[in-house]
Amino acid sequence: MGTKKETIYLCGLADADFNRQHMRQVGDTIAKVGYIPLSTAVLPDGLDPGHRITIGQEMLRCSDKILLLEQYEYSPICLAERTQAQLLGIPEQTENDFLMQIAKEHIQKKRKAATEAEKKVSRVERIFGAKDGWPGHTETPENPPQEQEPTQEPEPEPPAQEPDPGYRGF
Repeated sequence: MGTKKETIYLCGLADADFNRQHMRQVGDTIAKVGYIPLSTAVLPDGLDPGHRITIGQEMLRCSDKILLLEQYEYSPICLAERTQAQLLGIPEQTENDFLMQIAKEHIQKKRKAATEAEKKVSRVERIFGAKDGWPGHTETPENPPQEQEPTQEPEPEPPAQEPDPGYRGF
């Protein structure tokens, strides 16, 4: 049997259809990265509010973490669910913090080790492309860069002498 997936309860303002749609989208996102979302947004319309709250409380008890979605603080039900989670010792996390965390994990999984050729390419070349495409660039494999002959620096000029302090002009 594989490792247990973490179950996350989505706590958010679900009064308007937009907010329920947002909860579904967040649930789909966290399901894609390997978590199990629990949300009252997936419950059927027309359900008595008391039943919706009772089902939500049971979902919360079964969760490993509570995810506080944007604007959760405007819902008295969400505030009660947050308090219940705190009493049950269920850790909480905000939506933005959680999405940043899974983004970092996703990037680290996708990152691959650089090859020897990639290590030799300068950062500037990675950003702006190969030197061949740069204006005024003449270096090619057939035409390597020319060694510049050392130039002699001119000797510095002696400092200008101050006029004789005894001389006063008219």
